[in-house]
Amino acid sequence: MLTGHGSVLLEQASRILGNHSHFAPEIARVNFKKWKVLQKLGRAAEAELCSREALKIHRSIHANDKRSLEEMTDDDFDKDIMFWSR
Repeated sequence: MLTGHGSVLLEQASRILGNHSHFAPEIARVNFKKWKVLQKLGRAAEAELCSREALKIHRSIHANDKRSLEEMTDDDFDKDIMFWSR
């Protein structure tokens, strides 16, 4: 489990989204962000799991994108998310 307020929110998002395929972009984004946090915390094994999941989902959406996760930015994951407002 991650620590800190932002990390708690990432864990909560993971639980809420689950493995529902219609949330694939959101799940990829959460895993990308968790990967970045876990790397900074020095938790390489957990970070690796998140990176694999983020890449797998991202490539299922963008099959022609062969970049590594290190080459991607938040924008690469944000652009696939539908943000709703009132």
